[in-house]
Amino acid sequence: MKKLLAPALFVFLFGILSTCSDQTDCCTNIFLDVQVELQNADGADMLNPATPGYINDHDIEMYYEIDGKLETFVSINKGAILDNPLGFAVQSDGTKNLLRVSSNPTEGNNVVTIIRIKDRPEIKLVTKVEDDHGRRITELRYNDQLIWANTMSSQQYPAVTVKFD
Repeated sequence: MKKLLAPALFVFLFGILSTCSDQTDCCTNIFLDVQVELQNADGADMLNPATPGYINDHDIEMYYEIDGKLETFVSINKGAILDNPLGFAVQSDGTKNLLRVSSNPTEGNNVVTIIRIKDRPEIKLVTKVEDDHGRRITELRYNDQLIWANTMSSQQYPAVTVKFD
């Protein structure tokens, strides 16, 4: 009986430890955040309420371009209970306020996230999103310029500064 216990225990433990490999959604990591700094022509923080003409988060809308249509964060997460249904949040890094955006999760080379701010020009962020055991941004473009790439920066999240006149 003892001779059968050791092999049976080994098979049982091996089965438990290897169950994740059969699941396609196992251990998925998603890194799709982009930090957007909004400044006026003088370089002042436009998300700071003390800045004249500051941008209130209620004046911000975000869309994803998917198959030629604009979708919202809520519409692509149908039925999910979301911690942040807008898909963005205003956060401080201690020195300035940043708009932390959950960018378009579509895999591909020209993945578009559009930020619309009341009375301001539209912001179009174009990312390269790769899927290798989880989705992550590997490049960020703004105004047709490469702003960030995971191979050229030690920053965890892509970041861009947008200036308004």
